[in-house]
Amino acid sequence: MLSIEAETGHVKAMIGGRDYKTSQFNRAYQSRRQPGSAFKPVVYAAALDKGYTAATVIIDSPIIFEDPYSDNIWKPRNYGEKFYGPTLFREALAKSRNIITIKILQDIGIDYVIDYAKNWGSLRK
Repeated sequence: MLSIEAETGHVKAMIGGRDYKTSQFNRAYQSRRQPGSAFKPVVYAAALDKGYTAATVIIDSPIIFEDPYSDNIWKPRNYGEKFYGPTLFREALAKSRNIITIKILQDIGIDYVIDYAKNWGSLRK
Protein backbone atom coordinates (compact mmCIF):
# COMPACT_ATOMS: atom_id res chain seq x y z
CA MET A 1 0.00 0.00 0.00
CA LEU A 2 1.19 3.47 -0.79
CA SER A 3 -0.63 6.52 0.55
CA ILE A 4 0.31 9.83 -1.04
CA GLU A 5 -0.92 13.30 -0.11
CA ALA A 6 -2.54 14.57 -3.32
CA GLU A 7 -1.69 18.24 -2.83
CA THR A 8 2.03 17.82 -2.10
CA GLY A 9 2.93 14.36 -3.39
CA HIS A 10 4.44 13.46 -0.02
CA VAL A 11 4.36 9.80 0.95
CA LYS A 12 2.22 9.46 4.09
CA ALA A 13 2.39 5.68 4.53
CA MET A 14 3.96 2.74 2.75
CA ILE A 15 3.52 -0.95 3.46
CA GLY A 16 5.16 -3.37 1.07
CA GLY A 17 5.16 -6.72 2.82
CA ARG A 18 4.25 -8.76 5.87
CA ASP A 19 7.53 -9.40 7.62
CA TYR A 20 10.79 -7.62 6.78
CA LYS A 21 12.80 -10.37 8.46
CA THR A 22 11.34 -12.96 6.07
CA SER A 23 11.55 -10.86 2.90
CA GLN A 24 13.04 -7.44 2.29
CA PHE A 25 11.23 -7.18 -1.04
CA ASN A 26 9.02 -4.08 -0.87
CA ARG A 27 5.97 -4.78 -3.00
CA ALA A 28 4.77 -1.19 -2.72
CA TYR A 29 7.47 0.07 -5.07
CA GLN A 30 9.51 -2.90 -6.29
CA SER A 31 6.70 -4.99 -7.80
CA ARG A 32 5.96 -4.69 -11.49
CA ARG A 33 2.24 -4.74 -12.12
CA GLN A 34 0.23 -4.81 -15.27
CA PRO A 35 -1.64 -1.53 -15.65
CA GLY A 36 -4.93 -3.31 -16.39
CA SER A 37 -5.50 -4.30 -12.79
CA ALA A 38 -4.93 -0.73 -11.64
CA PHE A 39 -7.61 0.46 -14.08
CA LYS A 40 -10.24 -2.11 -13.09
CA PRO A 41 -11.70 0.03 -10.28
CA VAL A 42 -12.49 2.71 -12.87
CA VAL A 43 -14.43 0.15 -14.92
CA TYR A 44 -16.33 -1.03 -11.84
CA ALA A 45 -17.10 2.54 -10.71
CA ALA A 46 -18.46 3.33 -14.17
CA ALA A 47 -20.58 0.17 -14.00
CA LEU A 48 -22.05 1.29 -10.68
CA ASP A 49 -23.06 4.57 -12.31
CA LYS A 50 -24.69 2.57 -15.10
CA GLY A 51 -26.88 0.63 -12.66
CA TYR A 52 -24.79 -2.30 -11.54
CA THR A 53 -24.90 -3.06 -7.82
CA ALA A 54 -22.63 -4.97 -5.47
CA ALA A 55 -25.10 -7.86 -5.78
CA THR A 56 -25.21 -7.94 -9.59
CA VAL A 57 -24.32 -11.41 -10.87
CA ILE A 58 -22.02 -11.73 -13.89
CA ILE A 59 -21.11 -15.06 -15.46
CA ASP A 60 -17.38 -15.74 -15.44
CA SER A 61 -17.00 -17.95 -18.50
CA PRO A 62 -14.67 -18.17 -21.49
CA ILE A 63 -14.87 -15.56 -24.24
CA ILE A 64 -13.02 -15.38 -27.52
CA PHE A 65 -12.25 -12.38 -29.70
CA GLU A 66 -11.36 -12.89 -33.35
CA ASP A 67 -9.80 -10.24 -35.58
CA PRO A 68 -11.07 -10.96 -39.10
CA TYR A 69 -8.37 -8.79 -40.67
CA SER A 70 -5.37 -10.49 -39.11
CA ASP A 71 -6.81 -13.88 -38.14
CA ASN A 72 -5.58 -13.25 -34.59
CA ILE A 73 -7.54 -14.82 -31.76
CA TRP A 74 -7.52 -13.54 -28.19
CA LYS A 75 -8.74 -15.74 -25.35
CA PRO A 76 -8.55 -13.62 -22.20
CA ARG A 77 -7.93 -15.48 -18.95
CA ASN A 78 -8.27 -14.95 -15.25
CA TYR A 79 -5.27 -15.26 -13.00
CA GLY A 80 -4.98 -18.95 -12.26
CA GLU A 81 -6.65 -19.73 -15.59
CA LYS A 82 -9.96 -20.74 -13.99
CA PHE A 83 -13.54 -19.67 -14.65
CA TYR A 84 -15.86 -19.26 -11.69
CA GLY A 85 -19.35 -19.20 -13.20
CA PRO A 86 -21.96 -16.90 -11.61
CA THR A 87 -20.04 -14.30 -9.60
CA LEU A 88 -21.21 -11.32 -7.58
CA PHE A 89 -19.99 -7.92 -8.78
CA ARG A 90 -18.36 -7.24 -5.39
CA GLU A 91 -16.46 -10.53 -5.49
CA ALA A 92 -15.33 -9.94 -9.07
CA LEU A 93 -13.86 -6.59 -8.05
CA ALA A 94 -12.26 -7.95 -4.89
CA LYS A 95 -10.72 -10.89 -6.78
CA SER A 96 -9.79 -8.75 -9.82
CA ARG A 97 -11.47 -11.11 -12.30
CA ASN A 98 -10.31 -10.28 -15.83
CA ILE A 99 -13.13 -11.96 -17.73
CA ILE A 100 -15.87 -10.25 -15.75
CA THR A 101 -14.19 -6.87 -16.20
CA ILE A 102 -14.16 -7.45 -19.97
CA LYS A 103 -17.82 -8.45 -19.94
CA ILE A 104 -18.72 -5.33 -17.97
CA LEU A 105 -16.77 -3.22 -20.48
CA GLN A 106 -18.70 -4.83 -23.32
CA ASP A 107 -22.00 -4.17 -21.58
CA ILE A 108 -21.53 -0.53 -20.57
CA GLY A 109 -19.36 0.44 -23.52
CA ILE A 110 -15.68 1.20 -23.82
CA ASP A 111 -16.35 4.81 -24.84
CA TYR A 112 -18.41 5.32 -21.67
CA VAL A 113 -15.55 4.04 -19.52
CA ILE A 114 -13.01 6.22 -21.34
CA ASP A 115 -15.16 9.33 -20.80
CA TYR A 116 -15.77 8.31 -17.20
CA ALA A 117 -12.02 7.99 -16.58
CA LYS A 118 -11.32 11.36 -18.23
CA ASN A 119 -13.87 13.02 -15.94
CA TRP A 120 -12.33 11.64 -12.73
CA GLY A 121 -9.85 14.50 -12.61
CA SER A 122 -12.66 17.05 -12.54
CA LEU A 123 -14.45 15.18 -9.72
CA ARG A 124 -11.71 16.06 -7.19
CA LYS A 125 -12.71 19.73 -7.13
